[in-house]
Amino acid sequence: MKRLFIIALLAIAAAVPLSAQDVLFEDEKTAVPGVAQDEVLTGTMTVNHLTGRIAVNGVDVDPRLVYRYFSSEEEALFNRGNSLEEISGYIIGAGVGTALGTFIGTLIAGRDLRRGVPAYIASGVVALVGLPIYFIGRGKINKAVSSFNTSHGYAHYSPELTIGVQDAGVGLALRF
Repeated sequence: MKRLFIIALLAIAAAVPLSAQDVLFEDEKTAVPGVAQDEVLTGTMTVNHLTGRIAVNGVDVDPRLVYRYFSSEEEALFNRGNSLEEISGYIIGAGVGTALGTFIGTLIAGRDLRRGVPAYIASGVVALVGLPIYFIGRGKINKAVSSFNTSHGYAHYSPELTIGVQDAGVGLALRF
């Protein structure tokens, strides 16, 4: 047992990088390696949809420093979008977590899986409520980035697809 404990401690010590030293700025924000910190970059702003990071000319921008790039309106739009994305993550996580918890609990208890169907449906509804909130937040972030690019002369053509409710039903609109 003692050997296992020592091996675990050595494995943890080997996993921690020895040269990781954080650089502190005067405002006590830590530097992030590979992320623009001091200089304000110029160029086209993009959003990496997988990581949610903003980049200017391919260089990631620290999310705490976006106020250096955006106007007050763009920053407010960006912050609202970030908040909505974060809230939607909690909502979706709660729905999926409840469904998985109910499923695993039912399996452990050895009960019939059909008894959990109402909980699965409720959990699915909760998770589905989070999806539109996520996409609304993502849209606000994209609008802030698009506004930045337009105001700095880096605008590019991008059509917008919207869904609208009409008297005769639901319709799609493609805006150029």
